[in-house]
Amino acid sequence: MRRASGFSSGTLVLALWLAACAGPAQPVGSSQPAAAPAIGTTPAGGASGPTVGAAAAPGASETPAGGQSLRKVRVGTIGAINDAGLYLALERGYFASAGLDVELVPFRGSADMIPLLGNGQLEVGSGAAIPGIFNALARGIALRLVGDKGSYLGSCSGGLVVRRELADEVRSVADLPGRKVALINRNVATHIDLIKGLEAAGRSPADVEVVPLPFPDMNLALANGAVDAAIHQEPFITEGVDRDILQRVQCGEDLNPGRQYAMLVYGPHFVEGDRTDGERLMVAYLRGVRDYTDGMHKGIGKDAVLDVLVRYAPADRDLYRRMRPIDLDPDGRPNRASIAFDQEMLLRLGAVQQAVDLDGVVDTSFVDHALATLGPYR
Repeated sequence: MRRASGFSSGTLVLALWLAACAGPAQPVGSSQPAAAPAIGTTPAGGASGPTVGAAAAPGASETPAGGQSLRKVRVGTIGAINDAGLYLALERGYFASAGLDVELVPFRGSADMIPLLGNGQLEVGSGAAIPGIFNALARGIALRLVGDKGSYLGSCSGGLVVRRELADEVRSVADLPGRKVALINRNVATHIDLIKGLEAAGRSPADVEVVPLPFPDMNLALANGAVDAAIHQEPFITEGVDRDILQRVQCGEDLNPGRQYAMLVYGPHFVEGDRTDGERLMVAYLRGVRDYTDGMHKGIGKDAVLDVLVRYAPADRDLYRRMRPIDLDPDGRPNRASIAFDQEMLLRLGAVQQAVDLDGVVDTSFVDHALATLGPYR
């Protein structure tokens, strides 16, 4: 079992930070993932972001005690809650039992993974509603969007909040015109959610002042009146409620029903030729996702799931227990309609210049195989 080091004690701050990574990917260095800098730090020499070195080529393997050769697979993670399926699959031996020697490689965000997925230095990564992934696809990087890695399925783990003093005035997104609204960034998932919610309510996005802020800074901005509202996320919403700073107004599901904000992405070299490893990885990953869903949504084995979460995405255990858990689809299907909507919105916003034919990009065959193996989640 491999577990990459380099996660700082504050990595939960990056929970669902996929949407924050719309900037260009950073250069690749030549250090092993185990020596990657902690998230939020700068490596020696000033290069930003974690680095992946000249690790063994795809197909390289090591031989465990039983003599079985395992296929090495490098998987990019950002130390976030929505990586829970990967953590559990690794910790519980699901990858190993599928014949895979999985190494988790830490990154600050999904945008940094794109060039490594394209050039063969990373087999699996994360995708999000960011311009970088659509622009990479338009440039001919043959990424495949193969599974869910975070959706709005009813838990209300994110959405619109307002500062406590405005709770009687701002009851929905329709009351936002003339207000300052904090977002993790423009042209990312939460920005798209805000625009869709405003327009559905008959309001213009131009009537709202967007204030880009990291999630950890939003509660302070709400407390001191620098912003009036925010499209916010757990665990910061629960912290804000505890401190009487904010009030929940609308769930992300209310603003953008069924939205898939993160996807499991396979690099082109991982899907060319023999697809067996990709199929095995999806089976193991969905076993981990189902364990997470059982624990966090049904309370089945919750303490054991929390043991894994606090180790990989460190946060206060009690906060994990009390906050509304994010949703991971236990059947794992990529939501093509949501991906298409994101692309259309980013084209409209000018963040993406060329549309991609999603029929050649969204690949459900790996999930189809996993569901034929595991059956539908009950």
